[in-house]
Amino acid sequence: MSALDRSALVVDDDDDIRALLSAVLARAGFDAAVVDGGAGALAAAQASRPSVYVLDVRMPDMNGHDVCRALKADERTNAPVLMLSAEASEGDVAAAFESGCDAFLAKPFKPRELVGRLEELVSAAGSAA
Repeated sequence: MSALDRSALVVDDDDDIRALLSAVLARAGFDAAVVDGGAGALAAAQASRPSVYVLDVRMPDMNGHDVCRALKADERTNAPVLMLSAEASEGDVAAAFESGCDAFLAKPFKPRELVGRLEELVSAAGSAA
């Protein structure tokens, strides 16, 4: 698998979470770009077309559900989406999948679980291509 196949766009409004996600992904061999909100995510997705997204649900400018829908609606940015949220009730998880995400993890998450999910998503997307 090439480095291009392992490009990720991390979208979270929390500086500490972005730094943690970036470090975890780099250690796992992903080339991760980070942005702090939904509008930035859509612009970065158009520019970089990553192989996977790590997307927070709650952000101040645009919620993750709307970002996910927009990413999935555009064939140029339609890549697997892993949503993260501190809210993990049955309704929250259902709303994430209804918006088009491919996987969901509750915060706090285990880095190994995050990387495993991303590996699965990238592998499945590569097999489908």
